[in-house]
Amino acid sequence: VYDYNLWIGAGEAGHTHVLQWLLGRAARFSPVDVTQIDLYDYFIGDKGMLHLASALAVNATVTALNLGSNDIGHLGAQFIAEALMVNVTVVRLDVASNAIGVFGAEHIAEALKANATVIKLDLYYNGIGDIGVQHIAEALKVN
Repeated sequence: VYDYNLWIGAGEAGHTHVLQWLLGRAARFSPVDVTQIDLYDYFIGDKGMLHLASALAVNATVTALNLGSNDIGHLGAQFIAEALMVNVTVVRLDVASNAIGVFGAEHIAEALKANATVIKLDLYYNGIGDIGVQHIAEALKVN
């Protein structure tokens, strides 16, 4: 079994193809396992996050996921949070420089209450404010 990292720059391919590939990888076993996915600045948006989160929910190999600067709002944060409720392999999640806001922080906080595997979380520049920080802090007390 080999471990691979996946990095795809913003201009290299349509994100729909990448998400379809991830869904295909998640649905079958293979001797090649992707452990890190870097989709920084890929303009995934909330709709793309729905597809990516569906794949992540059933994926057992990805340990690090960079979704920074992807135009993800609170709805996309909800999708990723729902995936984290059942995924037990992701230990590093970067959602910096999106626009998840307070509601997105609340979704992530709920996921952190159920998920003890995430040990590094980057929420920088998301407009979560004091209330969002409070949600995350309360979740970390439970976790």
